[in-house]
Amino acid sequence: MGYLAVMIRAAAFAALSVMLFHATPANAQVAQLVRADGSQLTIRCRDWGCSVLGRRADGAWALIEKGPGGAAAFEKLTEKYQALGFATR
Repeated sequence: MGYLAVMIRAAAFAALSVMLFHATPANAQVAQLVRADGSQLTIRCRDWGCSVLGRRADGAWALIEKGPGGAAAFEKLTEKYQALGFATR
């Protein structure tokens, strides 16, 4: 194997390593909401799914709901919980 072929393989391996281990999701959105009674919500959406975590003023965090991902789902969840009295921090 020639020098050029070794260098091409090394560059390809380096690029693949960076993509696999240092890549961030293209669509990663997080919203933290709070209500007047002290309840808190965290909405996290990625391309592969959304999760809503909730906590009362005196309780532990718990999964409230899980669903499909994407920007549209994030907007829908944010609007849903704002209609229930939550506001962004």
